[in-house]
Amino acid sequence: MCYVSVLFIEKKFNFFYKTGRIYYMAYQPKSYRKFVATAATATIVASALAPVASAATFTDVSDRYKEAVDYLVAQNITQGTSATQFGVSKQIKRVDAAVMLAKALELNTSTAPASGFTDVPARAEGAVNALKAAGVINGKTATKFGSDDNLTRGEVALILAKAYSLKSEVKQLKFTDVAERYEEAVIALTENGITSGKTATRFGTADSITRGEFAVFVYKVENPGAVIGELAITSVTALDAANKNLRITFNNKVTGLEASDIVITNTKSGAAFGVKEVNLAADGKSALVELFAHDDADRDNPVLEYATDYTVSVNVDGKTVTTKFVRPAFLDEDQLARVIDVDSEDRQVTIEFDANNDGTIAANEAIVLDVPTTLDFNFEEALGQVVRVWFDGEENLVKYEFDTEKVVYDAIKVTKANEIETVDEEEDFDLASNFKFFVYDEIAGLDGEEYDRTNISANNLNPGSDSDTTDRLENLVGQEFDYAKVIYNDKGDVERVYAYNFQNSPILVESTKGNYILDYDSADVDLKDYTIVKDGKQIAFGDIKKDDLVFYNEDVNNGDGLAVVYNNTVKGKIDAVYATSFRVAGKNFDYAGAQYIDENGDRDTLDKSAAEELQAGGDVTVYFNFKGDVVLAKGTEGQVAANYKAATLTSAVLPYVDSKGDGQLEIELATQAGEKLYDFAVDSLDEIILQTPSDELKFETGDKLPLNAGNTALKVSDSSAILATTLPSDLEVDEFRLVAEGATDLANFAGLPATLNAPGVTNDYYIVAYNEAGDELAVVKHIVKGASATSVEPLLEVSTDDNGKVTGLQFLDDTAATLGNKIEFDKPAYANGYRVEDSTIIVDVDATTGAYPDTDDVKFTTWKDLKAKGTDIESGAKFYIDEDGNVTHIVVNDLDAGQTTDKTALITRVDINDDDEVVGLEVLVDGERKELTAENLKGNDIVDASASDLFEGTVAVLEMNDTSGEVSKITLAENRTVVGKVTAVNVNSDEITVQLADGSSKVVELNSGAEVYDATDADGKDFSVEGLGDVDVNEYVAIGLSAANSRFADVVAIITAGDVASYDVWAPKTADVLGNGTNATETIAEGASVTYTFSESVANHAAIVTAINGLTPSQGAVTASWNAAKTVLTVTDTTDLTATVFNADVTVTVTDASANTASVKLVDVQ
Repeated sequence: MCYVSVLFIEKKFNFFYKTGRIYYMAYQPKSYRKFVATAATATIVASALAPVASAATFTDVSDRYKEAVDYLVAQNITQGTSATQFGVSKQIKRVDAAVMLAKALELNTSTAPASGFTDVPARAEGAVNALKAAGVINGKTATKFGSDDNLTRGEVALILAKAYSLKSEVKQLKFTDVAERYEEAVIALTENGITSGKTATRFGTADSITRGEFAVFVYKVENPGAVIGELAITSVTALDAANKNLRITFNNKVTGLEASDIVITNTKSGAAFGVKEVNLAADGKSALVELFAHDDADRDNPVLEYATDYTVSVNVDGKTVTTKFVRPAFLDEDQLARVIDVDSEDRQVTIEFDANNDGTIAANEAIVLDVPTTLDFNFEEALGQVVRVWFDGEENLVKYEFDTEKVVYDAIKVTKANEIETVDEEEDFDLASNFKFFVYDEIAGLDGEEYDRTNISANNLNPGSDSDTTDRLENLVGQEFDYAKVIYNDKGDVERVYAYNFQNSPILVESTKGNYILDYDSADVDLKDYTIVKDGKQIAFGDIKKDDLVFYNEDVNNGDGLAVVYNNTVKGKIDAVYATSFRVAGKNFDYAGAQYIDENGDRDTLDKSAAEELQAGGDVTVYFNFKGDVVLAKGTEGQVAANYKAATLTSAVLPYVDSKGDGQLEIELATQAGEKLYDFAVDSLDEIILQTPSDELKFETGDKLPLNAGNTALKVSDSSAILATTLPSDLEVDEFRLVAEGATDLANFAGLPATLNAPGVTNDYYIVAYNEAGDELAVVKHIVKGASATSVEPLLEVSTDDNGKVTGLQFLDDTAATLGNKIEFDKPAYANGYRVEDSTIIVDVDATTGAYPDTDDVKFTTWKDLKAKGTDIESGAKFYIDEDGNVTHIVVNDLDAGQTTDKTALITRVDINDDDEVVGLEVLVDGERKELTAENLKGNDIVDASASDLFEGTVAVLEMNDTSGEVSKITLAENRTVVGKVTAVNVNSDEITVQLADGSSKVVELNSGAEVYDATDADGKDFSVEGLGDVDVNEYVAIGLSAANSRFADVVAIITAGDVASYDVWAPKTADVLGNGTNATETIAEGASVTYTFSESVANHAAIVTAINGLTPSQGAVTASWNAAKTVLTVTDTTDLTATVFNADVTVTVTDASANTASVKLVDVQ
């Protein structure tokens, strides 16, 4: 039965419902419901919800189409093509007709099986799926529906005859243009009064049908016997809460209406209601009707009951027109109305409410409503929400509104017995008093298990007299859930949580087939019975698109399954690749647990190597789960380019000939990637490049020598390259060889350097180019074994292949020059008139003049990065140019970091490259979480620590460049860190009292800009900004002081007891014995003492005294004692006229309060 529902609401009222169909309905298995309307059952019931538009609002609707358009609009079967046009004369496409017909038939469009058509737009997929499943339509082919084709009158005849089971009794065809295929359907339409054809002999079978004609066809088939233009009641509207005053609207003008002409009866019982007065409107198209009423008629005691069918009959000029009227019942937040169960397959929704108006909801206080297909209702979106609903006497939902303040979809975790927070952003939820938590997790065997916060006090669980604690939230503490729907009330408190865990890996959709989604790696999932959700709303299978990421759980929802489409992605090029993370769009993401789609379409583990290949391939799409973790990366794998990379020698080049007679080079270098040691055969090189100020000489195997046009000399002059005095006809380079001074192969070259070595010792070597016949072509490079740092040019470039094998060398000797001017960061950059580019490589070498540097003393950057830091380059630096006059490299000594500021921060993530250098940090600083880059920090750049000592939760002082924000130094000095247990907190004076490891106390006062952070979570990304009031007594803290040994603090981090030992300031140290480390003298003189000082209070001090006093030295005796703080052990020789002598080492092991240990030798026998 179809309902046109119109609602007039004056104010809220208390619900009173008499039918007895109020109950809680348990979940029922879903099944697809085919629905085909028949002419015998298609009726219209008009109620009180005015349509948003009507024929009167459209300027192109004539009287011929008025009733039909009004009906279709009122039934929400269609709207106009614009606010003022219905589009009566426009042809209608097959896809638009399908949407209208599916609504008219009230077909289940949400979960109908896929039609198999590939040309149906998403907005119409549900309608086409449902019509095909019901046997109403077919496609043009098995895969093509013909969505954009115009619908013909013949096709309409076939479709309507099937949809409404129209039959013909006479089977007589009067038209001459109807093919056999359409014959029976056309006869059925004409005999049932749907159409009479275009002329007496022509039906217009092949003609495209217009929207106006289609509206008339649907109106007539929905309303058998309806005649266009005949008088009809179009609507009945209640005008007050008591349903005492009504407005009856007609399609045509009415005259002379009296009270006796109107009869209103209860459709079921036949009881009549008297009409007191009738007032006809001036245009004759509506009448105001007042009913006789009892004195106390109101919303709770109405004249006409709510949700009850009434028949309204009007006698006009001897002819009676009839319609039905129902005033929908109403539930809202005042009755605590909430959706507690949904069934999208059967289109039913269960709503709990306070039926007794006592402020509580009993177990059976619920109503099950049917949801018409004409009503736009999303079942998954509705679940759990507070609602206002209107429904008729047959429990059909007429209208609804959500009254929920906010709904969040995110991964969550239960952190305390009364606390829930999001996993990624750590947003805490305040729980409402009526809070409920539903868990859907097949691993735990839970499918809708309900938990609540019964008897939970402000801080912990207080069971009271309730002995059943199995369903309390405290039992879920520590658990995380992959996906949850979190529903807030208008106070900002959470009332409902529906939490799910997914299984296995999500599907990245490459294609769909039937009900299956197919992944790139051939994995698939059958979503036939699944509830499919995207952005919190239920969607049809056909709405899933290529490259959607689908998370799923096949066991929840009574085994029907849940699939969630979640496309939280970052797209772009990979900016940087680190050992444990990679950077895209300015943010770092960990590899942990992530995969990528490789070139074969298979999934593989995402790691540094894979990230480098994706980086080389171009743009990538990175997919995340609801927790914010990387799940999958998709892009094109590229060849990791083996480009030339700048390097500087850290020791002399070692040329040598191995046992097989092959010339080898051993080169130790500092590169941007760290220390590299290459040992390779010279004949394995593919090319050698000699850069000159005017050009480059490229010697490449498989190519000819770089000669001038006449093949008489090298193309350009280079001090180290010498052409053979006699050139063979074959000038193509086949290989390079290492040749020692004095070898006969060098006889073909003139101008070689004089021998530098003593007789019998060869220090001079040459790299020589040969052709395939073995003829010498050119001396390419002179190599001196053991050369000093001042006698060679230390800067060169090295090219390697994918396996790290050296394939080429580029020497820059001839282009080096000394910088005669200062290069300022905020001015045009030139070096002796040569242009400095943003890409110019800056090599910062902090080494003794004339010596090869250590790798730790070499840093690589670019002029662009240097400018961003506000750093100048002083004169005296060495620079190199290319043939275009651009500066390619600048080598400086101990480059200034620019203007910097120290910031005390809490480290939440450390990015370390393969060379154990810190290249990035995520920190909490100045009350904000920030991503910081670091200048490849190691060695002296990390004070009192190394990169491996940094951990999530480290309180450190960061030296940050004022211009770029880059970190240039990290300090973990113990005299700037306090670690201990909180014994007192004074918020008014901003003071914290901390018990230190040695048992003493320290009062620390927070600076005005100091920050407090919670670092108790296992994951640094979950650390949060707090206030001093959040620090509790007996909690542990790590405090970053404003200066060495200062009373004032910049940062206070709340840590766990287990984290205390991670801080060096807390852990015991080996004793300082007489300035000699752990070694004591073997003899303690008569009456003398030796002291051993520990970094903190020793817990086993009594046992140590007993053990030392019980020692039996080879001569003499000792006694032991401690100071009051139990940090200084004193061992004294007893007064017995002889020194104490030990003939073996004695080791004492001490233990602190946290069970950390340290050992010290009392004596060290030499």
